[in-house]
Amino acid sequence: MVQLVNLPKEVILIICSVIRSERSPRHVLHTTDEEIDHVLHQVQKSVTNLSLVNKEFRGLLFRESYTSISIAGKTSASKMISLLRLVRWNDIIRKSIRDFHLHIDEVDESPGMVQEADIMFLEQTAASLGITINRRLRFLPIYPVPGRLFTVYEACKEGPVSFAFMASILLLLHLHRMEELFLEVSESHLSFIDNFCGLIEGIRFPALQSLALRGTSRGLDHHKYECEPSGLRDTDLNNLFIAAPNLCNLFVQRYHLMSLPRNTRISSLAIHGVYADFDELSSIVGSCEQLKSFIHVEAEHQIASMHREMHPVGSCGAFASGNQASFLHTFVLDFRPNNLRRSLMWRISSFPDFTQLRSLWISVNSLDNAAREDENNMPISNLPASLERFHLAGISWEIAEDLLWLADQIELGKYPRLREVCIEGEGHDITNLVNRFRECGIHADSKIDKPIMW
Repeated sequence: MVQLVNLPKEVILIICSVIRSERSPRHVLHTTDEEIDHVLHQVQKSVTNLSLVNKEFRGLLFRESYTSISIAGKTSASKMISLLRLVRWNDIIRKSIRDFHLHIDEVDESPGMVQEADIMFLEQTAASLGITINRRLRFLPIYPVPGRLFTVYEACKEGPVSFAFMASILLLLHLHRMEELFLEVSESHLSFIDNFCGLIEGIRFPALQSLALRGTSRGLDHHKYECEPSGLRDTDLNNLFIAAPNLCNLFVQRYHLMSLPRNTRISSLAIHGVYADFDELSSIVGSCEQLKSFIHVEAEHQIASMHREMHPVGSCGAFASGNQASFLHTFVLDFRPNNLRRSLMWRISSFPDFTQLRSLWISVNSLDNAAREDENNMPISNLPASLERFHLAGISWEIAEDLLWLADQIELGKYPRLREVCIEGEGHDITNLVNRFRECGIHADSKIDKPIMW
């Protein structure tokens, strides 16, 4: 540590910037049940420990310590109040926050547990911003006096509005420098997300580039069964798109995604355990006119029978029907169901329409082995010549034969841009396959990336 203290300040800041880069949301979104708050705090701890070395380090890393903020747990409302007090009176902290993860669980805070002083503080903060209880809130009961809206104090004190909900809105109003927002909601109201989108009307987040919306309703069993998903409508998301004019990365998990408003900026769309039918998926894909990266991961949980999860097989068809396949650069399809009774009719066989594809990540369940009867429709033979990276999860003997065929084609110069092939699976000689690709001058490995990392 003595040697580190003696380093030039510029070098120390570079070290901290590298540490901070590991907090990207994609590093913590790869699984449905990841404890995101824990992960973020573990990484943030590195910067915090460094800032405690001495007074000079603390001053040097003060901004860095507030770059990434995570609020979750049963005292999330109290944490939000504390942070709101800081950002209201400390301009340095307010401008330092870049990445913000917020988990709101409405059952964690009951009206009786909320401090009177905190409610008054919310009332004063709202008044300073010119805000009364917003009439766009759909779940409010009858007004206390006919013709008069609730005040912030009345709403939070009497319980029709979650104290945590109102605190989160007022906090977000101050974070204009935010670049990444992760909003995780365990809602008791199915209208939570559309009320949230309604409340941010008129707010602007000019620096926001990445937005992750995660619904965390999982029913009483919490880890096995999904309960009714909240719906995301185009009118709701349109408010988000207007509020964040530079938003280019969108991640959605555990919602019923009905449609997206027309958007010319979203270049990366990731959906995980999302509910929709084929028409809705086609509409979603067609709305993102500049889409370059598409990630579709199936939920690992069992789905309630009344809600149908959008199956990844529809992804290829949706792109083809919208004539957008030729524009896509990165395509990820991950659906390795633990239910072996899944019908084989869900499988797909090839990617003939993805003529500009550079990176492909796919599970073996996505590949139709029966298609091998038609030599022009083999699972691997129609990979586009533009492909640069190919990651395959799982393997069968039919696919192993096709991979050997692919290696032969590489030697013949049929895939001049392909530089990386990674294969992961059990029950087959992966080592021989990997070595075969290495003989072709390809970087090959038996470990694949997590799909959400792409």
